[in-house]
Amino acid sequence: IVGVWDHDGTGLVPGDWPATARLLAANGVNAIFPNVAWGGQALYPSKVLPASASLKLYGDSLAACLAAAAPYRQQVHAWFVLWKLDNAPADFTARMKKEGRLQTTASGATRPWLSPHHPANRKLMLDAIEEMAKNYPALSGIHLDYIRLPDSLSCYSPTTRARFEAALGKKVPHWPADVQPKGALNARFRRWRSDDITAFVAEARQRLKTVAPRMKLSCAVYGVPAPDGGNIAQDWPSWLKRNLVDFLVPMNYTESPATAAAWLKAQTGLPG
Repeated sequence: IVGVWDHDGTGLVPGDWPATARLLAANGVNAIFPNVAWGGQALYPSKVLPASASLKLYGDSLAACLAAAAPYRQQVHAWFVLWKLDNAPADFTARMKKEGRLQTTASGATRPWLSPHHPANRKLMLDAIEEMAKNYPALSGIHLDYIRLPDSLSCYSPTTRARFEAALGKKVPHWPADVQPKGALNARFRRWRSDDITAFVAEARQRLKTVAPRMKLSCAVYGVPAPDGGNIAQDWPSWLKRNLVDFLVPMNYTESPATAAAWLKAQTGLPG
């Protein structure tokens, strides 16, 4: 794979995917990753996610990308930014807040991210993945990004607490202090949140196998993994071991050749 990630999802010249595919093919690019879905918007007609401004301006960007790539036999992997509500319609974000589905800090403040620990949010993302796979069978794969938490500042919502206590088998007496750094249950909480993200990857894998067994599931991941998933709760080496993904794309963002080489050596040395 020689791939290009198109962040706007509308091609190098917005709305002109044929020109983009032609230019990329001429330069040896055989895979396109168009960013066509976010936590609160889609650049294609969806019954699951709200319509984006781009859909109204340029039409179905995913269908246009697939049609443009076909003559060059380029792979198309639909890039889906999970949880983040960037550019989502204001009424959608407001509804998510009212329903208690946004990530919450220790102080109770909400953040413009859907909580991955909320069952309704997990269903929303999984339904969107399934819809995409069913409606666009020509896709080579679906590429998940932000398959993690943003940091250690969230999520401490009532739903997160209830689900963690259910997994723990007992109440957490001092929430969120007991699960924060220096708290007695911090290590258990960090492990649980990472395992919960991994469980979502497993669910996405199963959904895709059911509706489109030949479609690849891939994820963009942090370059250096932490033993317990770290502050972002992303234990991606375990996804490889459990065969939950077809391939991973580590974000090796560095200008140092030595650092890049060290990261690549560590990454390619992992099982799977």
